[in-house]
Amino acid sequence: MVKKFIFCNLILIFSSYALFAQETNADKVKWTLYKELNGVQISYKYVECNDIHNGIFKEMLYFQLINTTDISMNISFNEEIWYNNKCVSCGKNSPEYHKEFVLEPGGELGPDCDSGNNLKIFSKFLNNTKASELTKFELNNLTINPM
Repeated sequence: MVKKFIFCNLILIFSSYALFAQETNADKVKWTLYKELNGVQISYKYVECNDIHNGIFKEMLYFQLINTTDISMNISFNEEIWYNNKCVSCGKNSPEYHKEFVLEPGGELGPDCDSGNNLKIFSKFLNNTKASELTKFELNNLTINPM
């Protein structure tokens, strides 16, 4: 009885370690600084967002905005996005590619796989090598101004 109890607890410990190890590995992906302007840092990183149940395996480009000042900032930019070396958003004045945010003093904005937050760009499907792939991005007309 005691051996069975110990065995079950060991299985639980190792199972939970495996789950947390996966989350920790995803968190170890470092942010790359894209630009710092008027006390706001804009960084990015590529993250896998998988929906195993539905067979969707994709990579997303995430943005993180950090306000290092003690005042609120108004941030806006236009995304220029290239898939397979072809710009799909260049010259388009579409709200889909225009982003605006208010960032509170000392505040931080960033997405996660499940959020509807638009601080992310689809990069590629991981299980379809023939699909389009993000090859370049730029944040044009970037303005960061105090409110």
